Formats: sequence, C-alpha cells, structure tokens
Amino acid sequence: MTGPQTLKDVDVSLAVPKVFVPHKDTKGVVKEFHLIVYHALGATLVLLLPLEIELAVELFRRLDAHLGPRLTHMSADLVSSLIDS
Repeated sequence: MTGPQTLKDVDVSLAVPKVFVPHKDTKGVVKEFHLIVYHALGATLVLLLPLEIELAVELFRRLDAHLGPRLTHMSADLVSSLIDS
C-alpha cells in the first residue's frame, strides 16, 4: 500500500503520490488526488482520494481493516475460478 510502511506507528510520515486529473466541466482546471495503492494476494486496488481528505495513519488502518479481508477473499475467488476453467 502506498503510505505508511507500518500501521502500528502513529508518528510516521506519509509519502503518498499525487495525481492531477483534468476537471471535466472546466477547461484547463485540474483536480489533485492522493494515489493509494492497496495490494493483497495478487490483487491490486487503486484509489484516488480527494486532496482535501487528510491522510493519517488511522485512515490507513481503517482502509486496511475494511479492504484487506474483502480484497483477499476476492483475489482467492479469482484465482480459484481461473484454476477451475
């Protein structure tokens, strides 16, 4: 996952890349997003979070708790379906 190296340390610096996406309604205006990449068992999920969202270790902990089991289960299902076919 982009972001902290560990979810245990509260005082960790968060080096998360930014992505600049053109705004569809206004020419020449771009919107900035945090690029978060989450990886589990061969499956990768890419998230774009608005720059207005403050990135803190607690946010990454919540994302890990919510996404980890789901992405792991989905990845296992995909691998199983590939093996069966």
